[in-house]
Amino acid sequence: MNSAYEEIAAAYEAQAAADSRLAAAFRELAKNETASAEPPKKKATTKTKPAESLPTKEETPQPEAKPPVSLEDVRRVLAQKSVEGHTEEVRALIERYGAKKLSDLGSECYEPLLMEAEGIGNGK
Repeated sequence: MNSAYEEIAAAYEAQAAADSRLAAAFRELAKNETASAEPPKKKATTKTKPAESLPTKEETPQPEAKPPVSLEDVRRVLAQKSVEGHTEEVRALIERYGAKKLSDLGSECYEPLLMEAEGIGNGK
């Protein structure tokens, strides 16, 4: 029975030693974190910004990618302009892009056509 207690005591001491080493490692890590979080000291002769103050790729806001304009988007706007009484202007716009009807146009024409169509009837 005595050896069981001795084994338990030895295991406890080993665990305590491991805990101490782990605590020391965490203290060292925290010390390094604190040191790197401190602002850099300015040099009197430096006129450029330190690298830490420049925005990183993660901090730089990225413009949201807008979805491509679809045939349905263009059709909806052109139909609305036609209902508003601008049928001839709509027809002329489609013909300016080299087509007799909207479905004859390629998808590369949708965005510029839509931008022009939105101006129909707005005094533009």
